Amino acid sequence: MLYLAGPYSHPDPDVRQRRFVEHCIAAAKLADLDRWPIFSPIAHGHALCETGGLMRLDHEFWMRQCLPFLRNADALIVLSSEGWRHSKGTQAEIEEAEACGIPVYRWCGNDAEVIADLLEG
Repeated sequence: MLYLAGPYSHPDPDVRQRRFVEHCIAAAKLADLDRWPIFSPIAHGHALCETGGLMRLDHEFWMRQCLPFLRNADALIVLSSEGWRHSKGTQAEIEEAEACGIPVYRWCGNDAEVIADLLEG
């Protein structure tokens, strides 16, 4: 399983929406390879908040929700979109992956074959 991480939290809901869309597009590209299951906590969590009415935006809650998935992942793919270096959640996910011996790859979100080559090469 590939875990797709990247920035999400921001006080501006338009920024959160844009980041959600970026992650959905990137997750779809990875899924389209049909080589690994993909988990995108941003696609999952944003839908729970915006459609399901979940009102939790706090970091600790989302780490409790997401890290169990990460701990079972074969690789962490970090979508290196604007803000990823300063994202508290993304940095926590990178640290957790490294502590668990899970390989971490940065990806710009364009060509999914780049990830396939890294994982299979």
